[in-house]
This record gives sequence, C-alpha cells and structure tokens, in this order.
Amino acid sequence: KKIFNEIEELFVVNENYYNIFSLFILLIRIFIVSHIAACVWFSLSELSNDGWIKHTENLDLTNWYSKYLYSFYFVIITLNTIGYGDITPINEYEIVFCIIFVVIGCMMFAYTLNCFGTIFYSFYKKDREFREELFLINSFMQTKEISNSSQIKVRKYLEHNLRAEKQNNFDIIRSK
Repeated sequence: KKIFNEIEELFVVNENYYNIFSLFILLIRIFIVSHIAACVWFSLSELSNDGWIKHTENLDLTNWYSKYLYSFYFVIITLNTIGYGDITPINEYEIVFCIIFVVIGCMMFAYTLNCFGTIFYSFYKKDREFREELFLINSFMQTKEISNSSQIKVRKYLEHNLRAEKQNNFDIIRSK
C-alpha cells in the first residue's frame, strides 16, 4: 500500500494520468481478490478426499500449477458469469465457499462498475462542462437574435480555444 501511495502521488499532477492509474489499481485489486479466492478454492479441494479436483478429468494427476490455473479460471468465470459448469463444487465446503464467493463477487462487480463510472465521468468532465457552457452561450446568442453564421463562428472559436488549451497543457506536462 505504501508503494502504491507513493506512485499515486506522482500521478496526481494530471487528472488523466490519475484516472488511468486508478483503473490500473482497480484491476490489480480484482486480480488480488481473484488470486486469494483461487487459493482458497484450490485448498478446499486439496484438503478433502472428494473435491472438485478429483472430479475434473485427469486434473488430480497434474502438478499444482495446473490445479491453481484451473482454480483461477473457475474464480474468474464465476466472477464474470454464472459459470460454465465444467468445474463445480462437490462437497459441502466447496458449496459454502461458492455461495459466499458469489455474494462477494456481486459486491465486487457493483463496486467495480461504480469505480469505472466514476473514472470515466472524470475523463469526460471538462468536455461535458464545455458543452454545458456552449449550450448556455448558444441559448444567449439565440435570445439576442445573433445570426446563425455568427453563432457558428463563435462556437468554432471557443472549440479552437479549448483544443489549444488542451494542447498547451499537454505540452507543459511533456516538458516536465
């Protein structure tokens, strides 16, 4: 966490960099939770005499890495879908784990969607604010009965200024 906090301080300088960093951290969190769940799923079958590993074709004869890979696959498929049914819980411990994990997975899914929404909202915040200001200016120009050609020139001028400002900000960041 300390390392991520130090890296985060580097990205706070620019909002877009910070948003990309936030997406990266979110994906790492999902990976860590998936890894822990895969380890638990793997361990549950290894600890029992009759677990999912014994019921998956030729998997009990393979090395631990292959078993872990199947465990991770099960967790990812369960998180993202209902599951394919190729790997299923066999004993009570595995069934309880699946119930708990599906509930946790639903909460993770909701949290992840919310985070993605917040991050993408931030990405397009300035453009959205610009459009709102542009609508106000358009409304003002229409009430003052300014000609359409003049309105178009004003909008193009404002859009040009916005692009120039973005380019200037990008150049400043690149030069640092």
